[in-house]
Amino acid sequence: MEAIEKFKSKRKVVRTASTKLVNQITLILESYDIKKEKDRKKLSEYLLNVEDKLKELKTLNKEIEELITDKAVFEADIETSFEHEEKLNDLKFQIKSKIDNFKIEQQPVTAPPVNIPANNAETKRPPTSISLPKLRIPTFSGDASTFLEFINSFSNAIDSNESLNNVEKFIYLKSFLSGEAYKSISGFSLTEENYKSCLDLLKDRYGRQDHLIGHFINKLLEIEPVKSSFNLRGLRKLHDESEISIRNLNSMGIDSKNYGHLLIPILLKQLPHDLVIEYHRKRDSGKTGDVHELIKFIKFEIESRESANIVAGHTHKVSESRQFSRNSSYHGQPKIKPNAPSSAALNTVVKNVCIFCNCDTHPALKCNFLTNEQKRYKLKKEGLCYRCMMHKHLMSKCQVKISPCETCQSSQHNFLFCPKNKAKSSPLNEPKSETDQKIILSSVMNSKDKPGNFVTLLQTAEVEIQGNGSQKVMARLLFDSGSQKSFVRSDLKQALKLKTIRKEKLLIYTFSKRQPEERIYEVVALKINSQFPPYQSINIEALASDEITGAEIYANINPRLIQSILPASCLISDSYEKTNLQIQILLGADYLYNAMSGEARKIQKNLYLQPTLFGDTLIGQIFNPEDMKRMCALHVSSNAIQNDLKSLWEIDSLLMPNESPEMKPSDTLCNFGKELTITNNRYECPLQWKSPKMRETLGNNFEVAKKRFANLEKRFNHDESLFDRYNAVMKEQIQAGIIEMCSDECFIGYVMPHREVLRDSSSSTKTRIVYDASSKSGTNASLNECLVSGENLNPNLIDVILKFREHKIAFCGDIARAFLQI
Repeated sequence: MEAIEKFKSKRKVVRTASTKLVNQITLILESYDIKKEKDRKKLSEYLLNVEDKLKELKTLNKEIEELITDKAVFEADIETSFEHEEKLNDLKFQIKSKIDNFKIEQQPVTAPPVNIPANNAETKRPPTSISLPKLRIPTFSGDASTFLEFINSFSNAIDSNESLNNVEKFIYLKSFLSGEAYKSISGFSLTEENYKSCLDLLKDRYGRQDHLIGHFINKLLEIEPVKSSFNLRGLRKLHDESEISIRNLNSMGIDSKNYGHLLIPILLKQLPHDLVIEYHRKRDSGKTGDVHELIKFIKFEIESRESANIVAGHTHKVSESRQFSRNSSYHGQPKIKPNAPSSAALNTVVKNVCIFCNCDTHPALKCNFLTNEQKRYKLKKEGLCYRCMMHKHLMSKCQVKISPCETCQSSQHNFLFCPKNKAKSSPLNEPKSETDQKIILSSVMNSKDKPGNFVTLLQTAEVEIQGNGSQKVMARLLFDSGSQKSFVRSDLKQALKLKTIRKEKLLIYTFSKRQPEERIYEVVALKINSQFPPYQSINIEALASDEITGAEIYANINPRLIQSILPASCLISDSYEKTNLQIQILLGADYLYNAMSGEARKIQKNLYLQPTLFGDTLIGQIFNPEDMKRMCALHVSSNAIQNDLKSLWEIDSLLMPNESPEMKPSDTLCNFGKELTITNNRYECPLQWKSPKMRETLGNNFEVAKKRFANLEKRFNHDESLFDRYNAVMKEQIQAGIIEMCSDECFIGYVMPHREVLRDSSSSTKTRIVYDASSKSGTNASLNECLVSGENLNPNLIDVILKFREHKIAFCGDIARAFLQI
């Protein structure tokens, strides 16, 4: 550290001198006359000074960069060094160009200019006054799809630059790397030999031809299909992604003839059906299919449709959630009369394909791939006719002849929408039993989804948890960016024998609640390990909680369906099995992005694949063609009518449930009896706290009491008689010893506000003073919340009334001016 600080101090002096030199020369450069010999000598001296400063700066920068080990500090130092060197280089170029221009003007013209062909001549570009933007090489983070672009840019700009030595090239190389790519070459010192070794290491790891070929072929296989030829955005995306992958394969020397016959059927499967027919119609059947011809055909069709849309002045918008409106034609397209059939259309034979399973071996009504309920839902979702199931029109306007219904022999509908079939299968016509009313709320929790609905996957992972020792436990983790803290279940803490580091007090805001709940949590340290190579891990501090969520977070979906939509190289971190449902760790926003290892990839419309240190995680919606039960993380409970009636009778009888009419003395009453004393003919006892710690939760509410007293003074100013009565009651209570004057030190603790209660109808006490022990400041507790409220005397009220009748004469009285807890 002493050596690097020494070099930095020296470089600081050189930079300061360089900046002064640049500013000085810039101010006087325009005023110099290059034709004068004196000025030319002065400019030559300035040029030598600039070159010396530049050389000295480069030497110091090189020494400092070899000693820096931190990547962030290294990148910042490189950036500032480039800025200072660039200023000196610009000034050097201005001085040199001014001197060189004068030398060119002084050279005699000995021959007329000769016209040289452009392909054999080396022309010099005239200096321009336009400031062009800096060219930057894209940073490489380890994504194999961008390696060819990066290595070509780096080779042309840096590696082939003869003015740079290998150490400078090595510095540039490290500044253009990040993520996994930077880690792969970390540890190499800045030497000329290590530069070649690091470059070869990157090419061997990310530039292997077999890996790149497999990657680009997978890109072609994963292209999202386009269902409609009007979806120009989807067609353009399909064309661009296909052309990029094919272009990369060609740059590696892979001829399209080697894979074209395999790729053409795959691309045709992603195209709309009408474009596939058009392609086969235009293709020469005598020639072998060429993938370049297919790409050229797709481009031509896209440009043709774009030109037609420009002429028509509108564009077709196709969305995947198709809605059919009765007031408009299908997809909002203008209603156009069908053209007369041409001979080409008559000669084209198109097989009827089942709309439910895309198979041409059976009609749609005979398909066994989906249930009848699932078929009806699919027809409704895709906006197809309920009668013919083919054309995009309303059922009432269908002109297609269909076979009679198998149930009622009607030709107006098929058996899927026959009223008799629907009546048989509908649960609405079944008689309701008495138990139906009892399970209404439970059916909300386990309601059957519509067939073929979407399932929402939360970002979960199965990880290995390790404590301070060598003991390890498998657990299920939930990523939650909406939580500021990370949590771990208490049973997992006990299983790993995690030690408590400290305790934290948190304000917990639950869903739909405005008031927080104050809780104290124990903080533990643990290590989360991945179950996949290279077995990465992170250390976190988490709060121990008895329960993270009461819901069973899982997706009742076939794991094979998930595997079918993902690339083969994915390592899914969660098995999505119902045997492991409990969430034992919640990774909050404090450590969430430390666990992320790359950018999220879009797999489907609303489904994303997020790489993490623990494997790949899925988040979003996935389409499930099978029936499933939706789990809702909302618990709804309600009492039955019998319980409501029972509660009503219990209230009427003044009896609390599960309680005996005989009140047993509690610990509070026992303590009250022990601590009760008589002083000067007066009973005294200390306050009965709920617990010794409750005294600490009382806050200083002096400002609240002061504000309430200010309001009381305003009422006194408006009503002088109220002040006289209030003052008389206060003096009476002071004389009776009920209250006493307090010193200034009393304002530090809890202060009770007081107000008047006026009862003009009372014969004894028309004005009473009430002390508010429920007053509190902010989130602190009030005095009433800290004290024991006493036993419930309502259950014994019936006994008191019955005993009142045992004797002929009964006496009743009232405690004068009793202080009650409000």
